[in-house]
Amino acid sequence: MDDKARFQKIQSQLERYLYEYKNSFPKNIWQIIGVDIPFVIMVISVFVVVRLLGFGIGALVLIILMLLPYILMWSTQSNSIWTKIWKKRKTYRADNQAILDKIHAIDTSEFEQYPDVKRYLENYQSELAAETIRKESITKSHKKIMIIGSIIIVAGALLSYTTETRIKLFHPTIVDKNEKPQSQEIQNVFTDGQFYSTLKLTPKEPIAVISPLNGATKQMIKEDDKTLKIFFREFSGVSHYLRIKTPQMSKTATNRFERFRLIITDTTGHPIKNIPYFDFKYLQYGTNPPIIESYPITINIENHPYEIIRRVKYLQENADNLRYVIEGLD
Repeated sequence: MDDKARFQKIQSQLERYLYEYKNSFPKNIWQIIGVDIPFVIMVISVFVVVRLLGFGIGALVLIILMLLPYILMWSTQSNSIWTKIWKKRKTYRADNQAILDKIHAIDTSEFEQYPDVKRYLENYQSELAAETIRKESITKSHKKIMIIGSIIIVAGALLSYTTETRIKLFHPTIVDKNEKPQSQEIQNVFTDGQFYSTLKLTPKEPIAVISPLNGATKQMIKEDDKTLKIFFREFSGVSHYLRIKTPQMSKTATNRFERFRLIITDTTGHPIKNIPYFDFKYLQYGTNPPIIESYPITINIENHPYEIIRRVKYLQENADNLRYVIEGLD
């Protein structure tokens, strides 16, 4: 075999190895970040679950269910694209070095006497060095992105915990800036004040004062003052609620029922559309919460500031023409 044929064979090997090296992990920054995205989602999801539900059995079960797909992929021979890239990432330094070792193991010294071959080999080495620098730049950029991203996530978590806004699983307990838990004094509650200026609220002034509809409702309450004072609870980032002082139910009512529903109606007794109910439990011989809250003022796609303001303003502006009834649910 002459020199030209032998060099063409070597050149073919060099080109194949260079192609493998250029296409080895990481090809670009998105390939290496893509491996991290499931882990970032997992960490954020765990934080959100703990933030919403607190530390408890419910949160633990939900976290385990979220982690189950990851556990299955790691414990089984998964052939998903993500697991394949993950395996490449674990060994990419050794894999890339193996390709470089193959390139360096090829002896081309006997062909350097030819000017064309020498020029080709110099260009080849320059291209190989440039690719090595490019890959190192990708890994450095990835480290910077992960450091900055970690700082942002930690800062966001710390900022989130500076406000007392934990949501309980079913009906939130009041824990806010201007009111102590289980306070006997009811008032409007705010977090970031999003609606306060628009609705012209003050902490202690109710948004509406409503009378009972009829004698039947009056008989269910043992207080002398049977008017219903409705307050507003702003809850940052989620649904918002109406709140009232828990009615002191009469013995006649509690002998028949344990659970009750308070409904805002018009003067003829028809419930007002889009105004939430108040469902509550009342024990004649037991401790009852001093304050109860309605279902969310808006839910799902209706949960928009405009709609919340519209409904609260309706209560503010039409209080004189509104009534309330209390019904037993048992």
